[in-house]
Amino acid sequence: MPWLKEFRAIYETYRGNPFNSAQWDVVHADPAECLHVVAGPGTGKTTSMVGRILKLVFHDQIPPGAILATSFTKKAAEELRSRILSQGMELKPLLLADYSVPAAAKAWIDEVDVNQVLTGTMDSICQDILRESKPPGSADPEPVDAYVASTVMFRDGFLFSGKMSDKDVESYLRDFHGPHPFGYNATKKGGLIEEIYQRWNNDCVDYAAFAASGTPEEQNAKTIVRDVIERYRTKLDELGAIDFVQLEAEVLRRFRAGDDNVNAWRDRLQVVIVDEYQDTNLLQEQIYFEMARSCKTITVVGDDDQSLYRFRGATVELFVDFPARMNAGLGGTASQHFLRENYRSTQPIVDLVNGYADLDPDYQTVRVPPPAGGSRGIICQSSIQPVFPVVGLFRATPEELAEDLASLIHDVFRGGGRMIPGVGNLIREPGNGDLGDCCLLGGSHQEFAGNRRRLPRLLREEFESLNPRIDVFNPRGRSLADIEQVILFGGYLAHVIDPSGTKLDASAIGQYATPTRDVIQGWKDVAANHHADAATPQDLKDYVQSWFDRDAGPGKTWPRRVSILEFLNGLRHFFPFFRNDPEGLIYYEVFTRQFQACQRIGSWSGDIITNSAKPNWEERAAFDLIEFMLGPIASGTVGVNEDLVESFPRNRFSIMSIHQAKGLEFPMVIVDIGSDFKVNNQQQRRNRAPEWGESSHKLESEIRPHAKGIGVPIRSEIDRAYDDLYRKFFVAFSRPEQVVLLVGLDKSRPDTGSLKNVAAGDDRNGNRRWPGNVPITYL
Repeated sequence: MPWLKEFRAIYETYRGNPFNSAQWDVVHADPAECLHVVAGPGTGKTTSMVGRILKLVFHDQIPPGAILATSFTKKAAEELRSRILSQGMELKPLLLADYSVPAAAKAWIDEVDVNQVLTGTMDSICQDILRESKPPGSADPEPVDAYVASTVMFRDGFLFSGKMSDKDVESYLRDFHGPHPFGYNATKKGGLIEEIYQRWNNDCVDYAAFAASGTPEEQNAKTIVRDVIERYRTKLDELGAIDFVQLEAEVLRRFRAGDDNVNAWRDRLQVVIVDEYQDTNLLQEQIYFEMARSCKTITVVGDDDQSLYRFRGATVELFVDFPARMNAGLGGTASQHFLRENYRSTQPIVDLVNGYADLDPDYQTVRVPPPAGGSRGIICQSSIQPVFPVVGLFRATPEELAEDLASLIHDVFRGGGRMIPGVGNLIREPGNGDLGDCCLLGGSHQEFAGNRRRLPRLLREEFESLNPRIDVFNPRGRSLADIEQVILFGGYLAHVIDPSGTKLDASAIGQYATPTRDVIQGWKDVAANHHADAATPQDLKDYVQSWFDRDAGPGKTWPRRVSILEFLNGLRHFFPFFRNDPEGLIYYEVFTRQFQACQRIGSWSGDIITNSAKPNWEERAAFDLIEFMLGPIASGTVGVNEDLVESFPRNRFSIMSIHQAKGLEFPMVIVDIGSDFKVNNQQQRRNRAPEWGESSHKLESEIRPHAKGIGVPIRSEIDRAYDDLYRKFFVAFSRPEQVVLLVGLDKSRPDTGSLKNVAAGDDRNGNRRWPGNVPITYL
């Protein structure tokens, strides 16, 4: 290729380090070549993608607007775009200034604008397609967020169907929940119906055939579920709205219908690049194939070992079998590339990751096979010093574990460090080191299991007792309805919405969940006691009282219509927690997002109505606020979504689920491999040695026979549950850069633990196979 060698030299000089051979193979591959890139953790997949895009633009003279690059999450897509723009804009003048670049190439480079590269998530790209291809005079479809969708599905779909207690529906959904009743309630039922709806669309299911299968009781249940979903869709139609599943399905429908406007958008593409392809579902795969149908050039990048989102419809087989599926869907072949050189982690961590990936013999059968005569194991290229061994901290009880773990973290980040035998002192980085360099990962971030305090809660309490105290960042760890500040805030809100106290009992809330009505009443009681307390600031009392009495002040008239958001913003002034605390900021955003949902779904735009001549207006507006704003928060129908947690404060200790940590890395990672496992509890086995599949596995078995374009699962539900557990802890073990600390109860110790636990090194047959080259230093 003309001046390719020169392009590489200029680019690598700019970057300050060279591409390794595998990365360069991806970067410089022919523009028309389809690639299947298997990128292990920390191996520079984003570096390779950005390099390929800039090579396509500057060297191959592909118009930037003809390149589409997507990723799975909004954050990852923003990071990808940021790197394309920053590197592209900095590389451009270097190319123009270098004598080795041909004059004709410089003429192109001088005019090109890397800002025109199309980037985003599947959903954002689909939204752009429909916006750009809409017929003249038609309205843009308005996607609703998860808060609105969940509220509409539960209320207008499930609640108002009158079928919540139907015995066939009850039995059918109960089978998906699993053999134990814990957590099976109205909210869970609604969530299962939503999961069926997602799967129905994501797996391109023939619902008529699906509904006609099974026993008469199952057929009746499926018919009712379909009716619930249709009620949900009808309500969205009335609102002029569309959810993201419908958005994607509509784009695919238009592609296949030969819509001229959509086809014109597709025909301008010359290259399609998809990141995190292991989390793609069948519907999205079909859309990507349609996007690439004209150019027939698609690159997918991912790692099947890091596929975590089956519960959202992700189908890892689409990545594993991509070369064959692409050939069947588009024609042609895809070259396979393995990125293996890891720049993130030290050798003991790399050994742990490799050993764990190879631990279970049966798991190897579902992975992308290694290259002929080669390996998939990652290779350590990190120069971080000092190199710490894998460390373990295990105790007899959760309380002892929390106390000793809190002490260790305090020593490392607030004290003089902690000596690790045979290595030296483990201490924060001088100058810049802080708690944000460390996190706790586990199967769940929840602080309570029923009334039992889990390790995240015990740690929070231990941290608060230390001097200086350590603050925790775990906004998804508790139910909103149980958080003291949320209770008080929600109670004042309920009083202002319903000063007479008569509308709560009359609202639809009481029809579907008496406990939810009781929760809101409990909030009101807490707020009333707080308002009566002599220690409560008088200006707060006066502010709330003015809204309660609808009193605008001397000589002023209270408006007939006023947004409840105005009250929320004013009330927030009296709650520093909601203004300054990182967790409080997120909780407040839940209130504002649910207000937006109320605006969208309700008939009164989230307003309080004060009109003595129209008391029914006052009542209906109050019902809207109770049912659409307060009710979903109090019932747990909505909570803190992952997309609300955009960053992690440097001065707090973060606790998160392994799913949340996907795509992140930290100098020190604490992985909880067994703090819950005291005894051979059957309910807890799902997190260490499954005896049954999760709802996602059961739904696959139920739905796949009627899916178009993908076969029936060939592995049992239990085997798929094991596969997903191995993937989950593979992700956890591959997050740290320098230190990985395994924690749990003594029964989960990899060397002496008696409970079967995949995270402690057991294969699915119960054989302990902890990697022999990964010694653990126990504290």
